[in-house]
Amino acid sequence: MKYYWLAGLAAIASTQATAALGTPGISGEVSLLAGFAQYESNFNTDDAVKNAPLNSEGESDSGVTLFPLGQLRYTFGAENNQQVYLGTSREDIATGLIAFEIGYQFEVGHSSTMAFSILPTIVEDETWQDPFVVNQAKTETDTSGNALRFQYNNILDKGISFDLAYYDREVENEQSGASIAGPIDTERLKRDGKGIYSRILWSVSTGKTSTLQPDLKINRFSADGDAMSFNRYGVGLTYLTKQGRHGYAISGEYAFADYDEANPVFGKTQENHEMGVNFAYEYDQFMDWENWGLNALAGYGIVDSNIDFYNESQLFLGVGLSYKF
Repeated sequence: MKYYWLAGLAAIASTQATAALGTPGISGEVSLLAGFAQYESNFNTDDAVKNAPLNSEGESDSGVTLFPLGQLRYTFGAENNQQVYLGTSREDIATGLIAFEIGYQFEVGHSSTMAFSILPTIVEDETWQDPFVVNQAKTETDTSGNALRFQYNNILDKGISFDLAYYDREVENEQSGASIAGPIDTERLKRDGKGIYSRILWSVSTGKTSTLQPDLKINRFSADGDAMSFNRYGVGLTYLTKQGRHGYAISGEYAFADYDEANPVFGKTQENHEMGVNFAYEYDQFMDWENWGLNALAGYGIVDSNIDFYNESQLFLGVGLSYKF
């Protein structure tokens, strides 16, 4: 499950960021979001039985969810130019999993920063051992992944930022294709693997409190199975503005994923077109409460594949409170 709407939350957070790392000592924030989520996918583990033909879209599932986020930071150094941090990453990076991040960043020059971090698996995600089972209950298994990340923000004070991550993914009990009648090469369906994610972003001021941010993303994932290995290329555009206590972020993304070899189950090489749009709003000092903020989010994303089995869609509407300290 890819949390497209989190990009909006991360973007609106950046409208409040400054080049300096902040005052010395401990700081941070905690957020709790409540919302409605609707998800349609053949990898939705809330729907164990697929009664439709195999090469068809998954069933839609919806419900109310709670989503906590938070980060703790400690700033130090002779000029308050170093910082260590830990907590939940606000952005969908590398694996698409929401991960706990532990990192160190420091100022480079007047208003640039470099950061190094690790994203270990804290809570494992779930998927199907064999996602191609039909007319009977599928069996769940855990997935995990770790990432190493490097960020260079506002390179040479030019508004350009770079993000690079190396990650791995492991499916605990991989059985993809075991249920398919007849001889197929199940080795090509193995989902374990390693990847490299990169993103370059350019921040362009469009006013005293407004910014336009185009970005380019490239993701290479090398799976143990060649039919699961892919190159993904994405472009995005985000508009950020802050008007008094009100902060807004509107963003959109398009990506194309091209897989290495033909999927032996469906007899063709997978190609995905992915699109997502997000809106995020924050009202600072909500109810005149110092350090409190009201957040509202809306996001929608789709994956349109040439193999119907891999089509996905996701909708999220949420509201919550955040506290900064």
